[in-house]
Amino acid sequence: MEEKSLKQEEKSLKQSLIDYLQGCQKWLIKGDLEDYARTLGYYGENCGRRMRELSNSPLVEKEYRKGAGGETLVWYRYKEPVKINTQQSLLP
Repeated sequence: MEEKSLKQEEKSLKQSLIDYLQGCQKWLIKGDLEDYARTLGYYGENCGRRMRELSNSPLVEKEYRKGAGGETLVWYRYKEPVKINTQQSLLP
C-alpha cells in the first residue's frame, strides 16, 4: 500500500477556514481566524491573505466595523448558498 505524505492528507488553509466559518454560523473577527490558523501551524499573515481571497468569492462575506477604540475591524462570515428552484409550473 502506498503511503500518502502529510501534505496530501491535510486540508489547505483556505478550505480549513471555510469549514471553520461554516461550522461557527456567526460573524468572526479577523484576529480570531488568525488564532485558529496558528493552531493549524500557519502564520496569521497567511490567514489574512486567504481571507482576502475568500471575501472575493461567493462563499465568504466581509464587513468592516468600528471597534471600541475607534479602530476599524474586519469581520467575516460564511454565506449560505442560495437555492433557486428552476422548475416552474405554467399551471396555476
